[in-house]
Amino acid sequence: MWAIVPIKRFATAKQRLRGALDGDERAELARAMLEDVLGVLSGLDWLDGVAVVLAEPGTIEIVRRVGARVIAEAENRGQSAAVADAAATLAAEGVATVVIIPGDVPLLSKAEMVDLLDSHCGAPSLTIVPARDGLGTNGLVCSPPCVIPFGFGEGSLGRHVRAARSVDIVPTLVECEGLGLDIDTPADLRALLEAPMTSRAQSFLVNAGIAARIGARPTGAADALGAAAS
Repeated sequence: MWAIVPIKRFATAKQRLRGALDGDERAELARAMLEDVLGVLSGLDWLDGVAVVLAEPGTIEIVRRVGARVIAEAENRGQSAAVADAAATLAAEGVATVVIIPGDVPLLSKAEMVDLLDSHCGAPSLTIVPARDGLGTNGLVCSPPCVIPFGFGEGSLGRHVRAARSVDIVPTLVECEGLGLDIDTPADLRALLEAPMTSRAQSFLVNAGIAARIGARPTGAADALGAAAS
């Protein structure tokens, strides 16, 4: 089993946060969230590997630091196409199952990953983690890797459910509090800061003064992050 993590370019990441964060802050937040996600995935010994679909050259050092594999995009054709190409590459190499995790879910945890995989059925099958808004998709487990066509973006949960049913698969939906929170809006930033302090992303928001600026009240002190922020 392999994990696939698609990455967007930091310079254009998180445009819906433009009213709350400037360009440099958005890029730094994206970088911190990626480090959070890769830190969890690289520590799962039951994963055979982690493949990062790369549209951001500046992340190569982060990716290689955790021993992940880089699958470079020939061109930026969007998240769905990038994930589909990576899944097809891994399937051609004999990988039977992939778990697709976005790079902007800083509260991802090992416990949630274990629960997610425990819920997954034998092939052919699809397991979906809905986004907190109930409309998006924040995680997929696919057996085989290309079991459905991918349709990320607004309203993707419904598309993925319909795609599964169109090939006679009843998808399993797994609610995950941490994985369900992707960071796109100021409200998401506040929700992140209201959660127990466990991530680099939270540490960045506090230490950069962003938490105070947006009126968020973190549940723990930034220095409690220690190793996570180092």
